[in-house]
Amino acid sequence: MPVGICAQEYFPFPSDSARWNVEFSCAATVWEPEPECTTSHFALVGDTLIDGIEYAKLYGDYGPFGGLLQDSSFAYENSTYEGAVREDSVKKVWFVAATETLEFLYYDFALDGGDTFCLLSQYC
Repeated sequence: MPVGICAQEYFPFPSDSARWNVEFSCAATVWEPEPECTTSHFALVGDTLIDGIEYAKLYGDYGPFGGLLQDSSFAYENSTYEGAVREDSVKKVWFVAATETLEFLYYDFALDGGDTFCLLSQYC
């Protein structure tokens, strides 16, 4: 049976003041019967210019491994600068890591069903 692809409505990637949470988890093991997990908070705070191109600055606030950050708010004072993100005019989101100088494709919201793409765009 053929499988179809559909997409949700496109919303531009935020450029400022966005906040989101990511929960990471591991499976329980014989040695650790309770699954270990952590919640990390991310936020776009301010902007920066890299090679004359404007980016939003991405910060991460990480919980301790093995526990959840119970507070769902982003704590800037506990955060780490992760890099910079921008979306171009053709719905591609680019990322420059804090320790790098070259950007790589992070998301491509312009893809349609049947399009070919590379998962590790920095190697394409």
